[in-house]
Amino acid sequence: MTGTTHLIVVSGQNIALLLGVAIAALTLVISRRHAAIVTLGLLAPYVILVGADPPVMRAAIMSVGIALASVTGRRTPGWVYLLYAVAAMLAVDPRLARDVAFQLSATATAGVMLVAPPLCDAVFARLPRTAEGARAAFVEAAATTTGASLAVLPVQVAAFDRLAPWSVPANILVAPLYEATFAVSTVAACIGWIVPLAHAFGFVAHFAPAAFLALVRLLAQLPGAEVPVAAPILAGVAFYALLALATWQLGQRTEDEAQQLTLTRSRSSHLAGVVLLTVVAGGLWIVVLTPRPALASVTVLDVGQALAVLVEDGGRRVLVDAGPPDGAALRALPRVGASSGLDVIVVSHVDADHSGGVQELVQRLSVGDVRAG
Repeated sequence: MTGTTHLIVVSGQNIALLLGVAIAALTLVISRRHAAIVTLGLLAPYVILVGADPPVMRAAIMSVGIALASVTGRRTPGWVYLLYAVAAMLAVDPRLARDVAFQLSATATAGVMLVAPPLCDAVFARLPRTAEGARAAFVEAAATTTGASLAVLPVQVAAFDRLAPWSVPANILVAPLYEATFAVSTVAACIGWIVPLAHAFGFVAHFAPAAFLALVRLLAQLPGAEVPVAAPILAGVAFYALLALATWQLGQRTEDEAQQLTLTRSRSSHLAGVVLLTVVAGGLWIVVLTPRPALASVTVLDVGQALAVLVEDGGRRVLVDAGPPDGAALRALPRVGASSGLDVIVVSHVDADHSGGVQELVQRLSVGDVRAG
């Protein structure tokens, strides 16, 4: 509901924070080049620890490439490693193109690498040259978050059938708290075996994740925080094309205003990166919205302590029990791609945690029939 789903996907941001801290610590005793080599040894245990999900593997592959480039002294744009990682993983398993976490991770990274830099430069061009410190750091963080938020927007709409109008400001506000949450959680995990110290640290550190969750819940309750959307394929393609064009124009305008000459190679690389954003993200959008074979499935919806089970077969949808009267089932259905309607609602018995959501479902969705078991 706030467009912050991509933050909790274990991927590049987590690995970047982990390796960044490791390199910063190691450079106190060894050279940066050797520190980059040593930190590569941390990747394998971390990947195994968090489960080697597609976003993690994508980030790990990119990290290896970037670290090796740092060691060899090569200056390759980051989006090149993103392209290599995505292409390699899709070549091994094309089904990853339908993995929502993978889509969010890849598009968010593309937004950070391709959309955020010209946006940040454009803002800095309008700031006084004395703007430094916290002000400059905020601009960079806001540009990075905005780039990622815009890039994942069509994927979130396709996956959840919902548009979060507050996603960009929500991400700008929430992202720092997420980073703080990740940092304190990592420290807590490292000192967990020292029980007294872990208890003391945990008592102080729990305020970061508590504030993170509280802010997300608050933003989710804002008016218009969630808008049902049924976007056609061309809408997503058009969005990415416009985003790419706007990004390129912004980069060109920033260069003109600053009266800086850019090497042809650098400009070509930026243009190629923008084209990559359009092609890769647009392709993912098309794949996401391509009709899938109608396979039989049973999905237990997350409706708290109540019950609601969605049964799908041959294009027909039957909901067994409707959850509590707080609308949990209505909110859960779009997350599994079932926001268009139901053929039948079957209520096993009249307890509130099984039948409470029937009325709202009938009012808000197209429901063919309601039957009592």
